Amino acid sequence: MRFVGAKLPRVEDQRILTGRGHYVDDLQLPGLVYMALLRSPHAHARLRSIRLDRARQAPGVVAAYAGADLAGSPELFERGEVAGAPPDALNASGQRWGNPLYDWPAHRATGYRWWRERFRRTFELVDLCRIDHFRGFVSYWAIPARNTTAKVGHWRPGPGAELFRAVERELGDLPLVAEDLGHITPPVVRLRDELGLPGMVVLLWAFRTGNRNPHRLENHRRSSLVYTSTHDTDTAAGWFAGLSRRQRAATGLDPAEPSWGLIELAYESPAELAIVPAQDVLGLGRAARMNRPGVAGGNWSWRLERGALTSALARRLSRLAERHGRS
Repeated sequence: MRFVGAKLPRVEDQRILTGRGHYVDDLQLPGLVYMALLRSPHAHARLRSIRLDRARQAPGVVAAYAGADLAGSPELFERGEVAGAPPDALNASGQRWGNPLYDWPAHRATGYRWWRERFRRTFELVDLCRIDHFRGFVSYWAIPARNTTAKVGHWRPGPGAELFRAVERELGDLPLVAEDLGHITPPVVRLRDELGLPGMVVLLWAFRTGNRNPHRLENHRRSSLVYTSTHDTDTAAGWFAGLSRRQRAATGLDPAEPSWGLIELAYESPAELAIVPAQDVLGLGRAARMNRPGVAGGNWSWRLERGALTSALARRLSRLAERHGRS
């Protein structure tokens, strides 16, 4: 199995041990540590050949107002409105990110050169890149810059497949994962499938009602990544602790170790790649949560302590991997 660092400095600067039965025992990192297991050595073509210790979220796809992207190419960004997400299950006020919006006609006029260069550099550093807020390439939430929340805004059209095709013509097949969580519409699903990109499912949401809930185990697609929890949700143990007694019983999870119940479900999933945050392997509660969407302070402070990931945990994960045909 492999232990994957996300949002980290270059992997060669970290002391990460990989290989079946090995574990990370001396990392204190500023980002997430994930355990990621493929369904088989010959899994989905986009995942088969990646070095998982180099997989990470796309760097720099958001341009900050004080950033080099805006300073170097101001003509590629708009003024008057800023980016964010509308109110949803994660935040009743929405999320006001505040970063500038892309001027899509300006990008189109350059043949998406900025994006071609950005992806080129990304793939020099990593083998698999998750596109955060993928739905924004179909339509995105624009907020008046003067507003302090994201409650008031409007949807604007994104560039769709045109951008990705322009990048493909120069760079070839794109090893991408679509973050398709949140307010996902049929056009977003069509774009994901048109581009042949794996999506995401999160097991914390598998117990919501509705037979068409995509996070339910029986609805998982093979071309997807399954997470027990993510950096934007509570930990598995923290989520379980927040349920009512009736809700806990309905999950069928062992109340003594709910996170390990979710880990086993992730390994059972037909999804090509199973991803488990270290917090869930360790059974940590909400104090170890990484991020609270829409909340500016107090995030990204959790650290993996030296020696926390033991050989006993590695053996337990290895046995699960063998039982469910993951490697």
